[in-house]
Amino acid sequence: MPLAYHVQFGQMRQVGRFVAELDGLERGQSVVVESSRGIELGRVVAETSAESVAGPKPRIVRVAGSVDVERARTAEAQRNRQFDECRRVFEDGIWPIEPIDLEPLLEEGRAVLYYFGPHQLDVSGLRAAFLSACGLDLVFEPVGRDVPLTPEPEPEAEHGCGDCGSGGGCGTGGGCGSSGEGQGGGCSGCAVSTLVSSRRKSTATV
Repeated sequence: MPLAYHVQFGQMRQVGRFVAELDGLERGQSVVVESSRGIELGRVVAETSAESVAGPKPRIVRVAGSVDVERARTAEAQRNRQFDECRRVFEDGIWPIEPIDLEPLLEEGRAVLYYFGPHQLDVSGLRAAFLSACGLDLVFEPVGRDVPLTPEPEPEAEHGCGDCGSGGGCGTGGGCGSSGEGQGGGCSGCAVSTLVSSRRKSTATV
């Protein structure tokens, strides 16, 4: 049965179960892991049991060596520059998310972009755009509360729009169902009158 360890990884200090062919790893030891995000550094928290789950599992690749530590230090030195490049890409387009930070991984050209926005988001187009613009293969990781892509519709009022001044509901005299033309009533009349009035003012100022 393979060994497994709880490993802390990432800027947000996530903890996950990673399988390993190594034994004797100690708490606090630096390791190189292959997570769902890519190759990155982690820190052993505790040994645990390996669950028998089908499919690929996050794994501990090796104990972190001086080369891995130096590679992480080099990647960290490029962090601010890469984040600035990402922000410039966002400024050139309209995106449904707000970038807040970037975390480089051990793989060259691969990084995690933390953002505020919808959690269930198809990022294939975003990844392609950033790869083309600044040579970064980004993993998009949401933080905070989920934000819907489209706002929830406002609940309908019980009696029409409430602004007609008609005192009645749909289908009543002077209510939403009335045309309101020449009578000053009806929701559609309110909307049309407002629109016509605004257009007249706009035309008069030209």
